[in-house]
Amino acid sequence: MSPQAETDKPVAAGDGTATPAPPSKTRGYVMLALKLVVATVALTWLSRSKLLDFGTLKVLFERPSLLATDLVIWILTGIVLSSLRWRILLTLADAHPPFVRLLRFQLIALFFNVVFPGNIGGDVLKAYYVARTEAPEKKPTILLLVLVDRLTGLAGLIGVATVAVALHGDVLARDPRSKPLVFTVLLLALGAFGGPVVLSLLVRVASKPLERLTSGPGKISKLLAQLVKSVGLVSKKPLTLLLAVVLSMGIHSLSFALFATLTAQINGVSPDYAAIATVFPVGMLSLVLPISLAGVGVGHVAFAELFKMIGVDGGATIFNVYLVGQIAPAMLGAIPYVLEKRTVPTPKSVE
Repeated sequence: MSPQAETDKPVAAGDGTATPAPPSKTRGYVMLALKLVVATVALTWLSRSKLLDFGTLKVLFERPSLLATDLVIWILTGIVLSSLRWRILLTLADAHPPFVRLLRFQLIALFFNVVFPGNIGGDVLKAYYVARTEAPEKKPTILLLVLVDRLTGLAGLIGVATVAVALHGDVLARDPRSKPLVFTVLLLALGAFGGPVVLSLLVRVASKPLERLTSGPGKISKLLAQLVKSVGLVSKKPLTLLLAVVLSMGIHSLSFALFATLTAQINGVSPDYAAIATVFPVGMLSLVLPISLAGVGVGHVAFAELFKMIGVDGGATIFNVYLVGQIAPAMLGAIPYVLEKRTVPTPKSVE
């Protein structure tokens, strides 16, 4: 069977019903074209305004130690520690796949997150790979964990920024240019760590209405029942979620270390690490919005403006070197994907 045939084939859900077919080809192509336009316009503007220097990419090849550092951190953050976080979260669904398999699935996910429109298609694919060998009743929770995985990653990113502000907020607040950054980080921290508490309380208060909604015989009631059950399983183990967030903070701390190293190497001066630690998470959050491929263009503009706020030049250029160094190795994910038995659909755009 061809890959395209697999793409169009619906997947049987745990209750025997078919999962809806992926979005149409036309819509996927339109979204891909729009994202390419956004990326092209942003990169063209940055290049013409002298804010982006593509020539600095050679720094990765002129300094083998820097290239080696980039690859080691990519392996640790993108594959090993991310797979470990995914394995920890899978325990919420009582799923315990071998860690070696998760490493392979993570590499495939990285590949699809880069080359496909949308930015979580690869994560959905790795969830399907796990779910196909688990009991059918575990599938809804495993798919829900795709969102939980992303949210814990965001919480870890915000946590790193919050720690930076807590340690150096008084210094940053003295500079009028960085005051908005401090305020933004504090608001993000309030939403990231206060939001789940509020949501948990709302679910408890609304337990009876939810029970009535999910007790009916209809398909919508059954779907809601599965969702509520999955949310309940996740919320019952807050320590597992906390462990995932702490691990995410470690992942982003390593990424920040690479970013700060690139800043020092490209600019030729030792940067203000407290300021960079505040800027880095905010800039990376701009990549969450699926409006360009792999954050190309959008992330460049974000870092160019954020670096101006802390009085540092070359934000777009530094981010460009960082992004290329992290995206290029992800192409290796095509190898395990080709070798994997394709019994699940190729991911389409996930908006």
